[in-house]
Amino acid sequence: MALKQLIPASIGLVSGLAVALLSVPQAKAAPECVTPNSQSVPGKRLERVWISVFERPDIHASPIWIKIASPLSLIVTGREAGFLQLTTTDSAKSPFKQGIVLGWVRASDVQSQPYRNFTF
Repeated sequence: MALKQLIPASIGLVSGLAVALLSVPQAKAAPECVTPNSQSVPGKRLERVWISVFERPDIHASPIWIKIASPLSLIVTGREAGFLQLTTTDSAKSPFKQGIVLGWVRASDVQSQPYRNFTF
């Protein structure tokens, strides 16, 4: 086969491959999973720590009526000024329906939960 015939064929192959790679849907990043902090107490398993939920990410805001404690799987849907906006999951241990935005909590009041331990 002549070199002149190979060049157009390889250009077509390379451009077709590039178009195929660009059209592959990108994988979505896994959501950040958190759970309210808890503390270990000698002689006991874990002691719940109740944390306040706020209507807006403001240190001067008053908490709303909801208080949450672990174990509770939550998804981070927003970040602002040291606060995290949390949305509920479809966990068996959750008293909330899936997909409800609870509100804002201080980032220091929750801990990351490994994705493999996260329940939807």
